[in-house]
Amino acid sequence: MELGATATSVIFLIAILAVILLLAVTKLDLIPRSEEVKNGGHRMGIKKVWLQSITTIVVLLVVGIGGYSWCNRNLVPQVDSSQTTLSGQLNDFIQIENDIQNSITSNDRKSAKSEADDLEHSWDNSEPKLRKMVRKTWTQIDGTIDNVLAAVRSKNQDTEKCHTVLTDSLHVLQSSNL
Repeated sequence: MELGATATSVIFLIAILAVILLLAVTKLDLIPRSEEVKNGGHRMGIKKVWLQSITTIVVLLVVGIGGYSWCNRNLVPQVDSSQTTLSGQLNDFIQIENDIQNSITSNDRKSAKSEADDLEHSWDNSEPKLRKMVRKTWTQIDGTIDNVLAAVRSKNQDTEKCHTVLTDSLHVLQSSNL
């Protein structure tokens, strides 16, 4: 669905908080210890449960959103706003993929896997800067690189499949590198 890590995390956070809230209000997860508890003798008031639940949710959201914003501002490299294209910035990735293709062609699987590790490492290191520049293109390139890594690292490496995914990835990289 290409929602990204942030959107996926928010969706799961909402689902988890909904379950917690449901259990806090309904007490479905509690097993009564005595008949008195079954009849509601020691139950907290519903207003108190709601207050605790809402307070917990607000604290989690403030800490989560605040932490994400802080990390995004302070840990992710800032991008020069005049640089909005990937022009020339993908040359290293194109070279690594060409090397992988040459290794696959010469049936040197060990070198191909080593070069795939280099590709992954370089891509991961460049990700924060490149993603901020051109998000949609970054997502497309990331998908093709994932396909290359999976094909090259496969236990039963299929040479034809490797060439196909490398050709596709190189096409995306080269067209984005203009």
